[in-house]
Amino acid sequence: TTEIYTLSLHDALPISESLRQAIAAYDVALTVRTKQAYPAEWAAMQNKLGDAWSALPTGDKAENLKRAIAAYEATLTVRTKQANPAEWALTQNNLGNAWRALSTRDKTANLRRAIAAYEAALSVSPADLSESLRRNVEGNLSWSRLLTSDFAGALSTCEQAPKQDTGDLYLQINRAHALLYLGRTQEARTIYVKHVGEKFTDTGKTWEATVLGDFDELEKNGLKNPELARIRELLKPKKAATLSAQTFLVSLSLLDSRARPENNWAWVRSEAPLPPGGGVYQVIE
Repeated sequence: TTEIYTLSLHDALPISESLRQAIAAYDVALTVRTKQAYPAEWAAMQNKLGDAWSALPTGDKAENLKRAIAAYEATLTVRTKQANPAEWALTQNNLGNAWRALSTRDKTANLRRAIAAYEAALSVSPADLSESLRRNVEGNLSWSRLLTSDFAGALSTCEQAPKQDTGDLYLQINRAHALLYLGRTQEARTIYVKHVGEKFTDTGKTWEATVLGDFDELEKNGLKNPELARIRELLKPKKAATLSAQTFLVSLSLLDSRARPENNWAWVRSEAPLPPGGGVYQVIE
């Protein structure tokens, strides 16, 4: 069985050292469990080897990714769409991730290879594709299309996803980006504001932090848009206004129950007594 060749990462070791040990173990195992004698096990180990090279944070990152790509491509010489559709789709997704991360040579060409791999993964029958993997591939494909300025393609990927996937936060965020770059600014703003405060379960990051991080990545890839600054401002945390006790009391005296302007602003009032010298009170505009 393959279990004897599966090396768990050691909690006491740095992640890079654990991954290097795993890589060494898989390399040894592949000389024993050969492609000819044990094709399924050989392919599974090649896929794991690719995962380890992709995740290795030390050394030459580009060379690590090239080794990962070679391992995934080796896996696909055994895993076929017809015989192993689920495993084939998983490896295609992994291959796409490695190509997308590879920044050497022609970045656009690498992204197009990633897109081809993601499209291949989604070509598998829905019955053979788990919901979590399908959503992951849809998110990866739409993001990669954004990075190649294929905004219409990115939007199509998000909107043509199965109905149960359309609420996925990654698809929603990529849909908003695509709408923004297509000039459908108000539709994009609606999505950006709608999910404020929500968190991504896999990263623990808030919607706002993820959007702002995406903006940085999009700009780094040369995708400028004047609306990005406005959306950044829109998503920035609102700070409470600092008022003196005297100003607060005068303001309340002016806003009696008959004269408060309904369409201007309202005060959030505290039941607690005003602190000496004033305090912080939030004004809702």
